[in-house]
Amino acid sequence: MSGFSQPIPSSISDDVREAGASIGIDVDKLRKKYLTTKLTANLAAGGSEDQLKVKQQLEDAARMRTLEANAGADSALTSGQADEKKEEIKRRLDKLVVCSRCNGQGLVKESYNFQVKDKNCDECEAEGILYKDPETGRLLKHSEAPAVDPSAYNIDKDELEKKARELAETTGLSSSAGLKETDLDIPPALM
Repeated sequence: MSGFSQPIPSSISDDVREAGASIGIDVDKLRKKYLTTKLTANLAAGGSEDQLKVKQQLEDAARMRTLEANAGADSALTSGQADEKKEEIKRRLDKLVVCSRCNGQGLVKESYNFQVKDKNCDECEAEGILYKDPETGRLLKHSEAPAVDPSAYNIDKDELEKKARELAETTGLSSSAGLKETDLDIPPALM
């Protein structure tokens, strides 16, 4: 029962942050650098912040797996410590599971009247990845997955609004597209 000796993190974001720290990457700095641009583009385009949060979690997990594969064993660690480190990282990343229905593509081929059509996968909500609940082991869709704590991003509201306005002006969405002042407001979850 050594797997239960450590407290379970509150979200997948904590797992990515800890996994990044274990291999020497400051995930918070990377998020702050790149998420501000993504959030402003998403909010200016009319998307929701929940879609962006889930997409960010999936991208973080993919990056961490790539970095883990490329890093190899740390030369300063003994073989036992390296094995423990790899097991810890694997345990954290095992919360993400590739959808078995669409094989991670988000699309399912269905035949109807001798025609083959691509449809969005209902199992994973067309994302290709499911979350594994650490307590029950049940696979969760993105809408059921735990939310990321927005305070972890340390985003300045004024800076985000300024970038959203600049993006709206450069894309031509300002007054000609009927963009109102309230369209650029930050959602309450990110304040």
